[in-house]
Amino acid sequence: MLIDAFFRFSAITLLLFVASMLVVNGFILRNFRGSKSSLFLFLASISVTALFAGFTPEYIKLPLAFKIFFRFMDIPHLIFIWFFALSLFQKEFSLKPIYLITGILYSSGIFYVRLQQFDFIHYLPIWLMPLIQGLSVVLMLHMIAVALTGRSDDLLEKRRKSRLYFVFIIAFIGIATALLETLSQSYALYLPLATIKVIAIYPAIVWLCFWLFSIEKSKFLFDKIEPRQSNDLNWRDQALLDKLNFQIDENQSYLEKGLTIASLAKKLAVGPHRLRVFINQTLGYENFSTYINTVRIKAIKNALQEPENKHKPILTIALQYGFNSLSPFNRAFKAIEGKTPSEYRQKLE
Repeated sequence: MLIDAFFRFSAITLLLFVASMLVVNGFILRNFRGSKSSLFLFLASISVTALFAGFTPEYIKLPLAFKIFFRFMDIPHLIFIWFFALSLFQKEFSLKPIYLITGILYSSGIFYVRLQQFDFIHYLPIWLMPLIQGLSVVLMLHMIAVALTGRSDDLLEKRRKSRLYFVFIIAFIGIATALLETLSQSYALYLPLATIKVIAIYPAIVWLCFWLFSIEKSKFLFDKIEPRQSNDLNWRDQALLDKLNFQIDENQSYLEKGLTIASLAKKLAVGPHRLRVFINQTLGYENFSTYINTVRIKAIKNALQEPENKHKPILTIALQYGFNSLSPFNRAFKAIEGKTPSEYRQKLE
């Protein structure tokens, strides 16, 4: 009982602290204006607080009205955590229909379970709980995949580290929950499932608080950093800029399909970390793909103005300048130029 009380009430305190920090920084100080990540983290903090307040062992007696209120509030907590992870680690995140549909279906399933738990209905399909549990695993695996796949492209070192911490935390929660459930059943620990869930999630909450203590706007926003002026560069940075410009302008390394920051760093004879920091802090880009796509699109715009390319298909030109297919090229072009390649070409005619 004491173990549960310690983890439960300290976790609730920390979560309310996180929510209050987000309110102060986001709504009062306006540090995260336009940040979807901070909004989803706030909603997740409130929803998980409701989970800990309502999903309690039998010896913690809550008035039924409060228990019902908290248990219905905690329904979307994993969806909010999922949205937070996607918005934090995806550069061009938006609530796509597939995300919204997944969130609604998942929450609807749990809503149906809650109705049965509180005797509003009396029938629960036997396939519903396995489906919800399976979808929970899929959502956690998707969060891990998103955090890892975007790490090589991310130029912000602190966010790159956060991706690894996030993956570790998600894996820890899954392993700890399974291990504690097994130990509870096999070694007569008799920990209630509600206590197991609190203990498994608690380290993630503590890490979240430490992470927010070192809070930076750039962790929540993919804002373009203002590039430094060339006369502000020291001799080392100026030398690297000259080498980079030569490699891009003269050797046209951007034509190489699948160019990575590691392969470009090798051409420049510098470490990937050094080049990553340089492109981020000196040139003002937060992602390598944005930088290299900007270079490619500048070259493509020049190619579209050439008379000999007037009737050449846009896809052919895009493939010549380093893009692998039309869809990523269209997205990148519109993100940078504010119009599609076809619209840009029509404007030239």
